[in-house]
Amino acid sequence: MKKVFCILACAVVTFSVTAQTVNDALNLSDNNYYGTARTVGLGNAVTAIGGDLGTVGINPAGSAVAGYSQVSITPALSFSVTNASYAPSSQSSAAAFGPDSKSVMTRFTLPNIGMMLRFETGRSYGVRAVSFGIVSNSTNNYAADMNAGGNNSLTSITGAFAAQAMANADGFGRRMPSDILHYSSPFSSDYNWNCIAAYWGGLINCNMDSVGQDYFGSAETVLWNEQEGRYDYFVKGELRQRYNAQSIGTKNDVVFNLGFDINDNVFVGVNFGVPAANYRYNQTFRENVASDPMDFVVTPEYIGSDGKYVKGPTTTFDEAVYQHSLSQNVTGIYGKFGIIALPNDNLRLGAAVRTPTVYNVRETWQVQTDSYFVGFDGKSSHENSYSPVGEYQYQLVGPYSINAGLAYTFGSAALLSVDYEMTDFSVMKYRTRYSSGNDDFARVNRLNNLFCGVSHSVRAGFEIKPLPFIALRAGFSLKTDPSCYYLDDAGEKVDAYIYDEFYDDFESGRYILSSGRKFNSDNVWAVSAGLGFISAGSFFADFAVRRTAFATTYTYPYAAYIDAPVIRARRSLWDAMLTFGWRF
Repeated sequence: MKKVFCILACAVVTFSVTAQTVNDALNLSDNNYYGTARTVGLGNAVTAIGGDLGTVGINPAGSAVAGYSQVSITPALSFSVTNASYAPSSQSSAAAFGPDSKSVMTRFTLPNIGMMLRFETGRSYGVRAVSFGIVSNSTNNYAADMNAGGNNSLTSITGAFAAQAMANADGFGRRMPSDILHYSSPFSSDYNWNCIAAYWGGLINCNMDSVGQDYFGSAETVLWNEQEGRYDYFVKGELRQRYNAQSIGTKNDVVFNLGFDINDNVFVGVNFGVPAANYRYNQTFRENVASDPMDFVVTPEYIGSDGKYVKGPTTTFDEAVYQHSLSQNVTGIYGKFGIIALPNDNLRLGAAVRTPTVYNVRETWQVQTDSYFVGFDGKSSHENSYSPVGEYQYQLVGPYSINAGLAYTFGSAALLSVDYEMTDFSVMKYRTRYSSGNDDFARVNRLNNLFCGVSHSVRAGFEIKPLPFIALRAGFSLKTDPSCYYLDDAGEKVDAYIYDEFYDDFESGRYILSSGRKFNSDNVWAVSAGLGFISAGSFFADFAVRRTAFATTYTYPYAAYIDAPVIRARRSLWDAMLTFGWRF
């Protein structure tokens, strides 16, 4: 199996312009709970507490605990801070990463708004009250801005696109023929629009040999190898590469809640949840000459008016730009059932279970390329191309979850709460929205099942009231990474990326996974603090601030046709929120 990783250095990976990957399934399915300032201040350890509209999304029984009707709204400011660094080779040690580049994105959000109505039944035994409400609580914030760059003399994004055109550009394992490169018919998803846009945008050029088209990147040096009878392409000079990726959007769960108060010591509730998400992603990769322009002399060939290939003017490469935009609009449905029990005046126990969520996803995407050259006469030229706007619709079945909580109250002066939540991501499955008679997602669903497992969350919160109308809060949460990996028979790590690259070899048994699942050690953790004000009347207000630290990510801006640069990013999210509420 060690051979695999030698082959990987030369393997060509198809650039993905749409989603439907393991990481995208996790991105849409994962929850990072918000709610009201009170629940956030308590670290969202509220499964056994209830009484607040922010608790309803975590445990539907929370609505029945409150002995009143209520309405609340929670505006917030989010500050996403990303520290990213660049390394020219993904095979280098961590010491190869350059200094961190810090980026900050600020967004206004509305993590909670809702109303709950309580109706007394007038009974002295059994169901004493029924509550009904509509509540929207945020379950994710996608705000992020990542910038990193450095110099690279090993590879070029233009060479990566050329390698695709040579090996797997049409998605069927064949060299990209000229009738596809010069494709001008209406949009077809069968073709790799990254390569088409790269060719027309000047990132890819070609030489003609006895085999046919021989593509090379505009930033690559081309030499004829007399001994082998072929062209050799390599990056002779140094390129300055810069990478930027921005994402915005939120996921909100709108729940229709029904709760029952049974004898004031058992509370049950059910949610019909309708999650809705909007996700926008924009990526830009630039590379330009960092040293001697004469290292990047280009003499392209193209099809002339007579249909034959002719040589173009000799120029020097100056800059290449690749942009990719993705937009996802998501809606879904799920059910959730919860219970809270009070064995005595101080102890509270809670539990809830959520069904898998069925998401309907509509996504659009587009790629654009630009290239800049300088002629020997000193004049500059610019080429530009872009794909049609692609559109795709599909469904994603998300994970189910089970959570349990315990809280202890010290009269009306303080409370301590602890939660545990288990979410099984291995059941995630893509499927076509309308049956087409075949399984378009068999491969990625296999990867979901193999490389996604159970995530465990632990949350804790504490509240104390130094004065009857003031509450001080603190919270903490820790969530384990659901993604996993295996070891092969040579002890090498095999993750979803490697398995996907050599999918047929692993599935046929040619390459073997010799170990069971091993989970990544990077976790997501958060700390929070809050302040509450309870008036003598119906009004109440809460404030909270939270810092969430996400797992370190590694991004590969283009396919590893020889080697590839890598971006290491560490993101943290600061949230400050203020809840205004009224009881009646």
